[in-house]
Amino acid sequence: MCSSDLALGIFAEHRGQHELRAIGRYFLDADRKSAEVAFVVHEGTRHLGIAGYLLGELATVAKRRGIKEFWASVMPDNRAMAGLFLAVGGVESKADSEGEREFRIPVERILKSRKKFLERKTIQRIER
Repeated sequence: MCSSDLALGIFAEHRGQHELRAIGRYFLDADRKSAEVAFVVHEGTRHLGIAGYLLGELATVAKRRGIKEFWASVMPDNRAMAGLFLAVGGVESKADSEGEREFRIPVERILKSRKKFLERKTIQRIER
């Protein structure tokens, strides 16, 4: 049995110190087929494709674990994150009373759109 949840981080070396620049994580739902996904990206490294990269890495692990769908709640003013979810095939449901938007994204769709996303952002994925 594997762990229910997953968190991945991206670090940068700055003046000999490793600094956390971004975190992507998912929390498995009770049905064990879907999971909530969320990201925190340091202000100085936003709009570089880091959240998209992490989304692809999370999807790769999720597929191996049998997870079929990610979902996310996005604040109304977070256009970048909403744009990412739409770009990878996410479907938006209606916003709640506070304007928070919800997206559902099939893991397979994320993986299918991944190569184009990485090319567009000029990100190289190194296989391990």
